[in-house]
Amino acid sequence: MKYFKFFIPRMADGTPASYSIGWHGTLGRCPSNAKVLCYNDKEGYGLACTPDDTLPEGISPMSKADCDKQLARLKPEAGVHIGDEAIYKKFADMVETEPVIIEEKPETDLEELG
Repeated sequence: MKYFKFFIPRMADGTPASYSIGWHGTLGRCPSNAKVLCYNDKEGYGLACTPDDTLPEGISPMSKADCDKQLARLKPEAGVHIGDEAIYKKFADMVETEPVIIEEKPETDLEELG
């Protein structure tokens, strides 16, 4: 397993850029089957791992021990999502829970229009 750190870009107003679940950085070629271990929107990075033997150019590998140390120093708080459950909750909270009802307009009979 290869471990790596990726960076979360900031918008002009300083807020983290939007991304979807499983996103692990902006790269020309991403590692396959990457698993995100944490999103730290507060500090602008995430940690992930992949079973790939090598990482694409531009990704600096880290040891499992270093990754574990970084994860251990993090505390779950606003903007810090550690582990599957917290990551899932981050994205589940973003999804609208109320159904959206779209009012259908009745079909118009063209013959009635003349």
